[in-house]
Amino acid sequence: MHMTFEKIDPPENPAVDIARTIKQLHLDTIKMMDGGFVYHADGVNVNDKMRAACQEQIDLCDEIIATSSTLSAALLAPVTLLLEDARADIEKRLKAATAEELAVEDSALPEIGNYDHKT
Repeated sequence: MHMTFEKIDPPENPAVDIARTIKQLHLDTIKMMDGGFVYHADGVNVNDKMRAACQEQIDLCDEIIATSSTLSAALLAPVTLLLEDARADIEKRLKAATAEELAVEDSALPEIGNYDHKT
């Protein structure tokens, strides 16, 4: 019999995992703008507003990560259930929707996150 030893990290807090995912989406958006992608609103370039909004969301995600890292898993159980429900709903809707339906109806997918900026 051959035995090995390795450190197994405990599962990550779901709030931290989601905050990291959302943070990465905003970092990717900023990277796209740095690469030449331009956001328009009413025909006007709004990259500066988008960049500021993304940075605000990144900062909020950092706060969530810092705060959630200290919370017990029991306190986050309701959040975990909500996230599982949201993921199941997204999967169901993506399977049912055609590409045309997704392009026409933006409300087909639930919004997860804090997007209360005015861009």
